[in-house]
Amino acid sequence: MFYNLSKVLLNSIDKDGTQSGYDLKLIKRIANNLSIPLIACGGASSLSDFHDAIHLAGASAVAAGSFFVFVGLVFVCKYKIKNKHGSTH
Repeated sequence: MFYNLSKVLLNSIDKDGTQSGYDLKLIKRIANNLSIPLIACGGASSLSDFHDAIHLAGASAVAAGSFFVFVGLVFVCKYKIKNKHGSTH
């Protein structure tokens, strides 16, 4: 058994970089058997994927790479442009 772990970073290599959503079944299976925080990684394509990994599958936190490179930057740019023109979003 592993001792002195404070958290686990679970990276689904099958989903990593695919932007097809987190592996919710895997996250749920692992999270249900841990007493320490689980950080899910691999597959994020939208903000709803973050929500699902945490609220449906039981992850304590999420990590994402290509989401922020390919999706997140566009999202931030659109948000800044909308706000510059007076949007309340």
